[in-house]
Amino acid sequence: MSLQGVRVALTASRERSEAISFLLEDEGAQLLHLPVLELLPPIDPRPFAAVVEQLQRYPWILLSSLEAVTALWEGARVAGTLKRLDEVGLIATDGEVARTLVCLGQPARLALGTTAVLELPAQAPELIVFDTPGAASALHRDRRAWLEGAVRVAGSAATAEELSQLGTPAHTVARAGSLGLLDAAQAAWKR
Repeated sequence: MSLQGVRVALTASRERSEAISFLLEDEGAQLLHLPVLELLPPIDPRPFAAVVEQLQRYPWILLSSLEAVTALWEGARVAGTLKRLDEVGLIATDGEVARTLVCLGQPARLALGTTAVLELPAQAPELIVFDTPGAASALHRDRRAWLEGAVRVAGSAATAEELSQLGTPAHTVARAGSLGLLDAAQAAWKR
C-alpha cells in the first residue's frame, strides 16, 4: 500500500531517523519531523572533561539520550574514572536509556518521562510514527487533538503501552528496525 501524499510525523530529527525517513519518502509520504530534543556537541569540551574527571563530586547525572550515555562512558573511559560511576545516581529520561544503562552494568536509580516542549506546525499529520517512549506523552500534552485524530504507529511495546495509557491506543505496533516501522505504517494506513 502506497503512502503517496500522506502527511506522516516522526518524533525524531531527520538525522536520528534517517532510515525510516528514506523508506517513508520512497513510498510517497510527506514527512514532518517533530524532534523531542536536539543534540548538539558542546562548544567548549573542557567543562565536560572536568565533569568526567571529577565524577565523585556529582550525586546525580541525568542522561537524556543514548548519545549522552555514550559521551559519558567514553569521557569517563578516557579520564580513567569509569569505576567512579558506581558512586553516582544515574537518571534515565526514557526506557531505552534505562535499558542501555542496565546493559552497561550501571542501572539508573531514577527513570523519567519526556518533558520537552514541541514546536509544532499548524497542519496536523494524518499518521504519526512514535519511535521512542515519551514522545506520545509530549505530543499528548502539546497537541492532544493530533494524537487523537491521527493513525498511530508504536515503534515498540513500551510505546504502545504509553499510547494505551493516554487513551489513544496504537493502531499497530512495529517490529524492530526501520523496515518494521515502514511495514507497520503501511498496515495501519490501510485500515
